[in-house]
This record gives sequence, C-alpha cells and structure tokens, in this order.
Amino acid sequence: MVTIGLRLIINTSIFVANLNNKSSNEKTKDLDNNYLEAPEIVDIPEATNSAEITISGVAQPKLTVYIYVNDEQQKELISDDDGFQTSIRLTEGDNQVYAEIEDKENKLIKKSRIYQVTYKNSKPTLTIDSPKDNDKVSSENIKVNGQTDVTSQLKINGQPVVIDTNGKFSFDVRLKDGENTILIESRDEASNLESKTLKVIYEKD
Repeated sequence: MVTIGLRLIINTSIFVANLNNKSSNEKTKDLDNNYLEAPEIVDIPEATNSAEITISGVAQPKLTVYIYVNDEQQKELISDDDGFQTSIRLTEGDNQVYAEIEDKENKLIKKSRIYQVTYKNSKPTLTIDSPKDNDKVSSENIKVNGQTDVTSQLKINGQPVVIDTNGKFSFDVRLKDGENTILIESRDEASNLESKTLKVIYEKD
C-alpha cells in the first residue's frame, strides 16, 4: 500500500510538472511573437525621377531584413542599431515596396506595410498658347495662357500659378518698357522639369 501510494504521488508530480512545462513553452512562444516587431521604412519618396533610390528604415538589430519591390526580393541584409539602409531599383510607373524581418532562431517573420513609389523620368507636357516668342505688345499687362499636366506645379517668373482640372492656366504678367523675359516652369510630382522662355517686347503707343 505504501509503494502504491508513493507511485501515485510520483506520477501526479510528473503530470503537474508536464502541465507547467507546456504552459511555460506556450508563454515563451507568445513572448517570441510579441518580441518580434515589424520593420518600418522611414525614408522613401512617393515619387522619383531616378531608377535607383536609397531607402532606410528601423528594425530590431542583428536580424535579417529582406527588401521586396513588386513582390520580388531585391536585397537581404542584417539590421544594426541604426536600423538598415540600402538601394533598390524601380520599374517605370508604380512600385510596391516593403520589408520583412526574420528571426531565424525562432522561425518568426514580420512584414512592414506596403509603400508605393512612382518612378517617372519623362518631362511634363507644357504648351504656351499666348503670347508668342518675340511678340510686340502695346499693353503693360498681358496674360500668359497655356496648358500642362494636371498633377504638375507651375510657376511663371517664380510665381506659383493655379492649374485648372483640365491642366489649363492663365496668369497676368506686368511688363516693363522694352524687352521682357517670361520664364514658365512646370515640375511634376517626380521633380521632372519642363520650362519655356519667351521674350515679349513692350512698346507704348
């Protein structure tokens, strides 16, 4: 009877120990999942006119970081205390960029959010309807009329100009006696620049 009771106590102790061990392992697994944080790309443009750009981000140090462009892995690197930095190549148009971090020891992977980068290396369109180059006018004030891309930022002689929903614009310019230079600049979201220079001669009646 004593032997049977002793065995029962030992078996019960082993069962309880196994339960505690299982619970501890589950807690460790949860801690591992919470411990690994998703990386974040903090320096990346929304639009660019360069096919290759440098990006940087933050991630837990001493772990493997993968950089993807349009779901294709481009780079694999190890993060340090400052995070990570690398260059990537883009294709013409919209690009989907994201990072993944991997803890190989614990077989865990976390993914960043997806960042969209537009690569465009062509200049915006810019047409000037009036005045024409080398026009002679007798009015001190003239209107510069034309059209450009709707998404561009337009300046005439350094002054911002409003573009309507069709890309058209009209801007008043005051002339001085004699020859006047008018500079029209259209810059798109990727910093591509198109410009035109007109000379207008103001002669009083």
